[in-house]
Amino acid sequence: YCRSTGEILNVLLDTCIYFATMKHLNHRKLRLIEFVLKEEDVEAIQKMEEIAFQIAYDEDARTRVIGYRPNGVAVIKREFVDSIIQTLRDIECGEYITMEEFEERSENW
Repeated sequence: YCRSTGEILNVLLDTCIYFATMKHLNHRKLRLIEFVLKEEDVEAIQKMEEIAFQIAYDEDARTRVIGYRPNGVAVIKREFVDSIIQTLRDIECGEYITMEEFEERSENW
C-alpha cells in the first residue's frame, strides 16, 4: 500500500498539531504548578485541594462501573449518584408515596 502525498501531509499535520498541543498543555501545567508552589494563603491552598479532589472524583464517577443491571447493562457511578440526588430532591418536594400507599396501589395491578 502506497500513501498519497495528501495522506502523508495529513498525517504529518495531525502529528504536528498533537505535539504542539501537548507542548502547550505541558507549559500550562508547569505554570499552574509554579502558581501553587508560590501560594502562601492556607485558605487558597485548601480551595485548590477541594477543586482538585472534585475533578478527580468527577473523572472517576464518569468511568467507574459499580455494578450491572439484570439485563447486563453497566451502572456508572455518576448515574447512580445522580439518581440518588434526584430521589432526595423528589422527597424534599413531597413527590413520593409511602410503602403503605405502594402496597395498596399494587393490589390493583
